[in-house]
Amino acid sequence: MGVRGHDAEMSDYSPEGQAAVAALFRETLADLATAPVTNDRDRMARDAMQDSLTLRIERFEAGEYLDAMYRSPVVSIRGTFDLMPRETEDDWHNIARRLALVPRGVASAQRTAAEGLRLARPAARRQVVEFAAKLETWSGHKPGTVAFFDTLVTAFDTAGVVSARLRGELERGAALANQSFAGLATYLRQSYLDSASGRDGVGPERYQLNSRFYNGIVLDLEETYAWG
Repeated sequence: MGVRGHDAEMSDYSPEGQAAVAALFRETLADLATAPVTNDRDRMARDAMQDSLTLRIERFEAGEYLDAMYRSPVVSIRGTFDLMPRETEDDWHNIARRLALVPRGVASAQRTAAEGLRLARPAARRQVVEFAAKLETWSGHKPGTVAFFDTLVTAFDTAGVVSARLRGELERGAALANQSFAGLATYLRQSYLDSASGRDGVGPERYQLNSRFYNGIVLDLEETYAWG
């Protein structure tokens, strides 16, 4: 979100981590209820924040985080490195430190996927197959592909930063990150896929909840489809 001081950290995507985030949302809502509102800008900011946090809590309580494929946090882990600055030596130290934590983040997301299976909340089979294939591509385990995390080492070589030690840290981190992505793909194919749902659709209640989250309004789904 642009707040400095957290560039080398990794989120906890386990069930416990997700519950901690939901608890923070609830605490923030409680604080927001007593926050001073002195003008229309305050009011709009408060209303938008209440709407966003309330929906996020509803999605957590509905178990949306248990779907290991739908907006998987592992996609965010990979995408984060596209957004990190790469100009200075400190920037590359942040990248190296976060790379070393990728296996922890992936493992926490895998725990949530396993919890979804335990609670009979599996993702759709087709999503599992496609996501596993994407992980194999990103990790370089698909023939003819270059591992995404290896490209960070290549980028370092052209960044003008000279540090053999830092380059070694990046290489080791990239190797660990690639292994964790490949390991998650193996888990999905060997341990998750047999329990995945053969149904692609999610049902009207779940669809409506996520429609509200992404569109910011309550749509009459029947009317919308009839109009379409």
